[in-house]
Amino acid sequence: MRYTVILEHEPDGMFVAHVPALRGCVSQGRTRGEALRNAEEAVALYVETLLDHGQPVPTEAACEAVELMVAPVASGHAPGSTSEARRQVHVLPRNGSWVVRKGGAERASSVHTTQRGAIGAARELAKSGGSEVVVHHRSAAIQNDSRASKALRTEKHARR
Repeated sequence: MRYTVILEHEPDGMFVAHVPALRGCVSQGRTRGEALRNAEEAVALYVETLLDHGQPVPTEAACEAVELMVAPVASGHAPGSTSEARRQVHVLPRNGSWVVRKGGAERASSVHTTQRGAIGAARELAKSGGSEVVVHHRSAAIQNDSRASKALRTEKHARR
């Protein structure tokens, strides 16, 4: 089987390897090669575990790798400026989880199993910093904050 591996070079020098088709299959290494070898072993164990439990092995859907070149925005401009982006707290899908990340940050502030949990954490973070919450769909498209409000109201109602 063939799977796409996404490598991220972290600020601490480590390489993190994600396998999007296999939810939660993540590995790392001190070098690119070590990360890929570890990812290969992780994929093999992941698939072996699924087979041992009689579960179907996911196949990778057709995908396309695209690189985006984004010109930096000069600070001080109106909406969409760098300073405005730094005042935002984003809720983003990542490897089957939801992460909360401040605008301009390289790492997530927190990781959550549900979008609702991530939205709640993002709101708390935004309150303390006078920021706004930007919620993304699984497709990474931005949804408006009123949907985030609705998601939280639905969660609170379900707890009662």
